[in-house]
Amino acid sequence: IRPSYGTGTHRSGGIQYSSQELGYRWSCYHILHNLQKLVTYSIYKLQSDSWNCSKISKNEENLG
Repeated sequence: IRPSYGTGTHRSGGIQYSSQELGYRWSCYHILHNLQKLVTYSIYKLQSDSWNCSKISKNEENLG
């Protein structure tokens, strides 16, 4: 299940984002495996309905 396009932060396990928000830093956790990670680029790479993500702040550095 691919993430949906939108302007929200997360949506019931499905990542929701918009193209202009790809530069932001996201905090994501995996529901099933209890994993947590920071995502600073290409949020769409987390193509799973088991990830919940929320936007933290603008990514000022090029960490991707």
